Amino acid sequence: MKFPTDARLVVIGVNYVLIMDGTRQIVLQKSEQCFVCNKPLSSGTLVYLNESSGRVSCTSCLDGPAPVIEPEFTDSDVFRSGTPGGSAQREFERRRLRERQVAERQRPIWLALVALAAIGGYVAVQIFAKVLDSGLKASTTTVVRSPLTASTAHGLGVFLAIIAGIGMARALWGRRQSTTAWATGARGERVVATRLANASSKGVSAIHDRRIPGSRANIDHIAVGPAGIYVIDAKVAKGKVSAKTTGPIFNRGPVKLFVGGHERTKYVDGMDRQVEAVARALKESPWAVGVPIKPMVVLVGAEWGWFPRPVGVRGVWVGWPKEMTRAVSRGGSLSAESVRRLAAVLASQLPEA
Repeated sequence: MKFPTDARLVVIGVNYVLIMDGTRQIVLQKSEQCFVCNKPLSSGTLVYLNESSGRVSCTSCLDGPAPVIEPEFTDSDVFRSGTPGGSAQREFERRRLRERQVAERQRPIWLALVALAAIGGYVAVQIFAKVLDSGLKASTTTVVRSPLTASTAHGLGVFLAIIAGIGMARALWGRRQSTTAWATGARGERVVATRLANASSKGVSAIHDRRIPGSRANIDHIAVGPAGIYVIDAKVAKGKVSAKTTGPIFNRGPVKLFVGGHERTKYVDGMDRQVEAVARALKESPWAVGVPIKPMVVLVGAEWGWFPRPVGVRGVWVGWPKEMTRAVSRGGSLSAESVRRLAAVLASQLPEA
């Protein structure tokens, strides 16, 4: 690796640090964080400023803000991006298989229930016809013909029997909502993954469906772009999206997320945990220190009105797939090699779910 002639190399442990010219001392006008040791620096503190990068470091860290040389990208850094919605789809298939196995074991009982429902529907119509005919005869001395003749009652009974049988069969053999929710979630993740794939031409690398170590939870998508790392959770939702406070005038309270008139602030719950998992995955890569990590919730299928704008809820960006593509593709200081390297490290540290 070649170094500039106007630079000097400092070796700290196994990390190679390159100190560049163009560094000067300044007094901070606002609070910052040391680029080298991450120590908080309050306003009024004497620090070093790297004029080319704009980063600052405390006076105890070398002779200035020392950017660590990034390791070169190698063939070993090629990584699997993962299968979007893979774990959700497998969970759907597992639950559906279990439902079918239960149905197979209990088929005789369930067939009896379907037949009982059909017979019960037919008998109910016949009893109603008899009661109606008896009531009409008892309430008048003249001969009154019942609107439910024997043939009409028979036809209506057969129809109701079919409806009751089909309803019972669907209740017993149909897919449960808790099962179909997994298939719906997998479909939403695939929609977001397609959008992220389209952003690859703008310098974005993405990995999908990663497990959080030590947990059964997973991260739907992680996108690395020129401006940083984006931790993305995909949600399929219907209805108009809004973010507002609901407290009294004197204490409005925190912003809450609403979709279709129902509060869905829970969509942003757990994003802090996902961001922390990504930060831990980069802990052994000192060259990645300082890269921003931003949480995002992408609502697939929701409505955003005539003048749509993403909203912020508890520090989480909430928007739709197309706008997410624009957000992760924004320009920044990360080079194409840095983006690729970050994605490779995250892929190796966060296994596929």
